[in-house]
Amino acid sequence: MIRSEEVRAKLRELPFRPFRVVTSSGLIFEIQRSDAVMVLNQRLITGEYPPSHPEIAERACEVSLLDVSELHPIPVDPYLN
Repeated sequence: MIRSEEVRAKLRELPFRPFRVVTSSGLIFEIQRSDAVMVLNQRLITGEYPPSHPEIAERACEVSLLDVSELHPIPVDPYLN
């Protein structure tokens, strides 16, 4: 289980570094932007942004923090920057 404070700390890092939310059932949510997540006491709500319209979420997913097992950084390709 991950606490809401741990997720909030990841979202506040400067510069922001994208990360993956991994659940105990194996679901993975990629957090590419700090404003794509709403952190509640017991839950996360993540927005999924399509490449064609990155400013508007296409849908939202909700996951219980009790189900979140890990937070992993998303590796950055140094040749793309």
